[in-house]
Amino acid sequence: MHARFVVLEVLAIGAANAAAAVTDDFGRDSGLWAHGGAAYRDQADGHVVLTNAGFGAWGQIWLQEPQRAPFVVSFRYRAGGGIVGGDGLVFLFHKSRDFAPTQPDYGGSLGFSRAPHASLSPVPGYGIEFDSVHNLAIYNDPSPHHIALIQDHAGNHLSSVDDLRVADDLWHQVVVHVNLNSVVVELDGQTVLSWNGMIDTTHGGLGFSAGTGSYTNWHRIDDFRLDVQPATQILDNGEPGTTAVGNWQVSAGVNPYGGQSLYARSGASYSFRLPLAAAGRYDVALWWTSFASRSTAVPIVIEHADGNSAVYVDQTRNGGMWNVVGTFAFNSVAAVRIVALGSASTCADAVAFIPRDVPPPPVAPPEIILDDGVPGTLAIGAWTVSGAPLPYGSQSVYSKQAEATYTFSCEIDQSGAYEVYAWWTAWPSRSAEVPIEVRHADGRTKTFVDQRRGGGQWNLIGQFHFSTFAVVQITSVGTASTCADAVRLVGVGVPPPTGHVVVDNGTAGTSATGTWLTSAAPNPYQGDSLYAKAAGAYSFSAPIVGAVNVYVWWTEWPSRSASVPVVIEHAGGRTTLSVDQTRNGGQWNLLGEFSFAGQARVTIVSAGGGFSTCADAVRFQP
Repeated sequence: MHARFVVLEVLAIGAANAAAAVTDDFGRDSGLWAHGGAAYRDQADGHVVLTNAGFGAWGQIWLQEPQRAPFVVSFRYRAGGGIVGGDGLVFLFHKSRDFAPTQPDYGGSLGFSRAPHASLSPVPGYGIEFDSVHNLAIYNDPSPHHIALIQDHAGNHLSSVDDLRVADDLWHQVVVHVNLNSVVVELDGQTVLSWNGMIDTTHGGLGFSAGTGSYTNWHRIDDFRLDVQPATQILDNGEPGTTAVGNWQVSAGVNPYGGQSLYARSGASYSFRLPLAAAGRYDVALWWTSFASRSTAVPIVIEHADGNSAVYVDQTRNGGMWNVVGTFAFNSVAAVRIVALGSASTCADAVAFIPRDVPPPPVAPPEIILDDGVPGTLAIGAWTVSGAPLPYGSQSVYSKQAEATYTFSCEIDQSGAYEVYAWWTAWPSRSAEVPIEVRHADGRTKTFVDQRRGGGQWNLIGQFHFSTFAVVQITSVGTASTCADAVRLVGVGVPPPTGHVVVDNGTAGTSATGTWLTSAAPNPYQGDSLYAKAAGAYSFSAPIVGAVNVYVWWTEWPSRSASVPVVIEHAGGRTTLSVDQTRNGGQWNLLGEFSFAGQARVTIVSAGGGFSTCADAVRFQP
């Protein structure tokens, strides 16, 4: 049995929910949303427009079904492009839907509350606002460009952070974690806002709103995903599955879970034993009540799939809330025993088991589709609407004029590698060698395609690196007909534009040679770490561009090697460092700053020789 003191993570646990997901890329009308004000789905570009670049506009969309925490929502937004830029947009949650904004408050309230003044017309609920106007007098805005958690009206900021990305007219990825007593916001892979406090879940409205008022920005939303968190199993004191040994009495400690908590002194123990819905890794959380006589080192014994582990908690602190004491693998049954030692009192109240093996919401890769006739296309020469079947959208065009060109061009929000596809319609007169030129960051590449085949589908032209702009040009060869219909770019190697990247063991981007086993060492990064005693290597790879700091996380164990080779493959070649894994376990350890040109790779090498080597996680931090 391994014992350790723990630094507690406090979290909220909601009622049991079956894991579920709602996704919408807005490429078609899903029927999931109710629209209000100026909001509409842009059918051509496949996203939602909350407001266009006009004065005095507001727009809302509401998910038809109410949603309650805990859940995780991810989406992309783009704000900007107006001649007089402002005001902002809001992600709404636990919000009453029984309202509509009215003049003159289209702007500052961001569609979040009624007129005439936000603080005089609150609407119950919460929002994450992306605001690009500093209205200090009316809304107490903290800065000209801020992200904030707001409640009931747009002037009630619970937490805020300055960020210029609120209205830079670029697409940004947002992930919002909503629990019963916490909200965390990630922007482009980086945590930018974190707040702790009880959430009022009376209302289940979830959606988006925006307003312009005296300003003219566009406000757009795309690639929405909602993940309702999986069922948490809770066992309260006195319920079937609990066993008391010794003299346990009802405690006067405040804020118990359920109706009461219990306490005892030396020689007593209290056990919680619960059949789990499924085997897997679980966070184990305890609830106790604090009291002046409580022990500062209460032993908690967790019986799990790999044996027994003991942790020690300070019950003079963090009473009346959930406290995570560790993550463990369980088979069909989980058991936790609380032991009372000495003259100080020990509390037994409730235990929760929270599933951890839940994949995070996938971030949709950047995708751009340009159909013929839309902005960004240019026809030179004679191009005529084709009667060929299966066009993309409503039509395709063709030309028989030699050297006539059809060009598709667009801005690139996130530089990186993209797959380029073309859609054409097949016809007996089509050319078997149509030149398609792709202009990319490394120059120009010309490819020839046979348009007599592959009509009515996406055809891969190749993979190219783009920085800020992409151009695809189709040239008519003359006598035979040439079709121009649509072009599609899909990001396949686009690194996050900001924030850090963490690669954990066992996730995408890792590979191993030799035998690596799960370690019992304490304080792993997110669940577990691995170790090897024979010769082998464990690699962590990620798409990285630019200079970043590289960190490594390992766990300590008496058998660890004091000189573990770590190989960093970077733009300048390879660098091998040696780290002492008998020290500094359970934390990020800086290896140094390195520059990468697209792909970063860090390899942990096990030399064997009777010592163990740990591979846990690697972080790349700008």
